Amino acid sequence: MNDEMSRRRGRPPGKPETNPAERILDAAAESFATHGSRGASMRTIADAAGMRAPSIYNHFASKDELLIAVGKRYFAALVPELQAASRMPGSGVERLEHLIRVATAVSTAHPFDHLTMVRELMQVRREPGAESLVADGQRCIAIWHLVIRRGQADGSLRRDITPAGMTWLIFTAITGLTDPGRRADILGDPSTRNVDTLCAVLIDGARPVRGG
Repeated sequence: MNDEMSRRRGRPPGKPETNPAERILDAAAESFATHGSRGASMRTIADAAGMRAPSIYNHFASKDELLIAVGKRYFAALVPELQAASRMPGSGVERLEHLIRVATAVSTAHPFDHLTMVRELMQVRREPGAESLVADGQRCIAIWHLVIRRGQADGSLRRDITPAGMTWLIFTAITGLTDPGRRADILGDPSTRNVDTLCAVLIDGARPVRGG
């Protein structure tokens, strides 16, 4: 499998070929992100993974179990990075930039895991065994809100936007950067669509308004 295929399926370029269960998760994440959990089927996932459909059941009992496994893999990568970034030294705005950078790095390394959770978490959270996904999602939100509140308290972040509003805006921007479908040439120079540009716009906008 070449690096381009690895990137599209959410695996960092250059990573060695994965075991069958990871191949299934890669294919499932891409199918869920592209077609939704209702549009994806075990057969299409098996085809994308390069195996027969009955073979998937040796690893995952159902499509819902696959969806939960994709979410667990995503949060296992994301939560520790957010926790570490939130503890970095510096002001609130500096920690917020660390959060944006690590969240973008995880999301672009696992784009289809990210997009699956964005689009399917409300659905999957109702499934048995999804309690840990709900807890992880809430933990991530709490980290963002805590860093923003501390930045507002130390004066490095503006206070006229709620932590929830600022988190929503940042998360939406990261998702837009992650989603291959939103990166058409009509948006302009692809070299400017990166985390540096994202931080320059978002962090500047999050700083207190001077003289206002």
